[in-house]
Amino acid sequence: MSAIDSGQIVQEIPDRHPATRKLGLGQIIMVYNPPMFAADDNDPFLTEIVNKLLAEGTKAEDIDWRLQDVLPEATAKAGAQLLEGLKARADEMFADRRQISSGFLKRQREKWGRPLDLLFMLLEAAREAGEEYNGSFESAAVTEQDLVFDALRRLHARACLVASEVLWLMEGGYPSGAMARWRTLHEITVVGLFLREKGQDVSERYLLHHVVDSCKAADDFQKHCQALGYEPFTVEELDRMHADRDKLCQRFGKEYKEQWGWASEALKPKPANFAEIEAAVSLNHHRPYFKLASHSNHAGSKGIQYDLGNALNPPDTDIMLAGPSDAGLCDPGTCTAVSILQATTNFILYRNARLTALIVVESLNMLTDEILESFADAEAELAAKADALRRGDDMQPAS
Repeated sequence: MSAIDSGQIVQEIPDRHPATRKLGLGQIIMVYNPPMFAADDNDPFLTEIVNKLLAEGTKAEDIDWRLQDVLPEATAKAGAQLLEGLKARADEMFADRRQISSGFLKRQREKWGRPLDLLFMLLEAAREAGEEYNGSFESAAVTEQDLVFDALRRLHARACLVASEVLWLMEGGYPSGAMARWRTLHEITVVGLFLREKGQDVSERYLLHHVVDSCKAADDFQKHCQALGYEPFTVEELDRMHADRDKLCQRFGKEYKEQWGWASEALKPKPANFAEIEAAVSLNHHRPYFKLASHSNHAGSKGIQYDLGNALNPPDTDIMLAGPSDAGLCDPGTCTAVSILQATTNFILYRNARLTALIVVESLNMLTDEILESFADAEAELAAKADALRRGDDMQPAS
């Protein structure tokens, strides 16, 4: 493969025929012997071109090779016409989709409105508690160079952000996507608990580890930047990043270069990975949910066989979701509530022995319990409706 201007990729092959050429951005052309296209292909578009070539006097035995010459231009012209048609109908399509989406969201609120509202209440309370606590203790923590505080407040802010993303996906009817984002929230929560338990040294290692991550990203970028159409880093820039990384590895050990290397010293003799960090803070009982979330986060075959949005459909039906569903919100909703509670409690009780902090935590605990109950009730009600439909011989999927 070779890279040319604007990220074009061209498959280099022998010039067996004049039809071999370079095409536009990102296009790949390969000429095979025998040719790619046959004159008897059952394709109306191809048949039209063949008939035109024959009408122009092209011999039948030369059709295959002539197709190599005319097809790029013909397909480009036809593609442009198709695109123009799509654009011409865009307003009508958008209006139709907005109407469908509006109806779905209305029905979604009817079924899941209460637990979703309670979860939103928890997220806002967690965000406000974190802001207030950070404002009260930031100055003292900076003066004392409290690295645990710095790590926890940054993690809590990100936890609030990710939890908001989960809620948005749930409201839109994307439970598996929400579960995948919860997986990130769970990782954030676990790391925060681990850092608070292990203290200043491990927190410093964690906060500085972005240098290692940036260096690895730069090396990966350098390998592929030309194919992507970007300028590479200069030798001086790469050397500087490598020097910064190596300096930290000399200080913290060679294991620091690895993905979870910041935790290697604290986990010895166990290997440094997320599963061990999760076990160290006694949250490994969430592993089944973590695995469930992973199916939507990766391209394994389990992800194309199972989706939370199909949770209410009969097990013997083969329905492939390509859009939103009103089913399956209980797992991401309850998991998110528990994780944001854990992340917030871990943060606001650090350095904070005030009675008001304990009262806030108790209030969030009570709200979380209500959220779990509300999601379970909504799911049970929706499942009962689905069962009733099935008993009435209505085998349509949940709307």
